Amino acid sequence: DEELLKSKYFWKPSVNLILNSVLNQIPPTKPLRVLETACDDGYCALVLARLSYIVTAFDNSAIKIERARQLAKLIRVKIELTQDNLLDYDFVGRFDLIYSLNGLNGVAIRDRAALFEKIKSHTNENGLNIFETVASKNLEQSLFQKNEYLWKSGELFGFYTDWKYEVMEEQIIAGGDYKNFMVSRKI
Repeated sequence: DEELLKSKYFWKPSVNLILNSVLNQIPPTKPLRVLETACDDGYCALVLARLSYIVTAFDNSAIKIERARQLAKLIRVKIELTQDNLLDYDFVGRFDLIYSLNGLNGVAIRDRAALFEKIKSHTNENGLNIFETVASKNLEQSLFQKNEYLWKSGELFGFYTDWKYEVMEEQIIAGGDYKNFMVSRKI
């Protein structure tokens, strides 16, 4: 963590799946409010802020939030950063986009329905939710996490049956484990 704060490295060599989806689905043609959960070092959030999105981001790691603040200062972008976790985060207002690359993997089964209702209620009409989870078709043989946090294959998609799917993908990543990726639009 200390080395992370000292490092000058920031830009990653490729545009990831989240950024690619955001830029394709809601380009910054007007000011758009964005929320990133579990933002890590702020890579995606800072790129979006640099492209004129109005970005709020949080992570439960104080070190990672400090790193994101340093990077925001270095590249001179305005971004709202806080230390928090997804289940306790106090959503203020509505967003055109709420997304997370890895933030859902630690959400217990019992908390998922209420969490998605909260996220969806804070998304503007025609707004997007973009999420990715590690999922398994065989929870007993999964290489990841304890069973209380494992996602079943396709489970993520079930929380958005009343929205329009822009992207709904499942890719094998290891053994019987998959990556479920979803871009859904509130209609």
